Amino acid sequence: MAKPKKSRNSAPDPSVAARLPWQPSAPPLATALLISFAALLLRALVSVGPYSGQGAAPKFGDYEAQRHWMELTLHLPSSDWYRNTSDNDLAHWGLDYPPLSAYQSRLHAHLINASLPDAVALRSSRGFESQESYGHLWTNI
Repeated sequence: MAKPKKSRNSAPDPSVAARLPWQPSAPPLATALLISFAALLLRALVSVGPYSGQGAAPKFGDYEAQRHWMELTLHLPSSDWYRNTSDNDLAHWGLDYPPLSAYQSRLHAHLINASLPDAVALRSSRGFESQESYGHLWTNI
């Protein structure tokens, strides 16, 4: 019985060769889309309910923390982000993220400031709540 001959032109699959042995192969597209859709649906369903501290002065909860950090990073120099100053009251949601996250907050603050400057106005926006600003935060954070 003759052995089948190996083709001399068959090269290894580049997608397999590029993967390291411990890296799993990518899931099929349908699976990836289903997981992404389920995650987006879960996020949307959770966002319908109230957030922690909604309407509860003086700290107003998680939304206010994120909004306030954007306010600080937009208007203050980075040297004042982590210091107690007249513009940065650390008792009211002082910035406690590392600098890379603070710069991300600054980027989002520029986006919100372009369409809704009242939401990130220095000093005067404390406790600011609106559906539009909540939508901005929900899509950006």
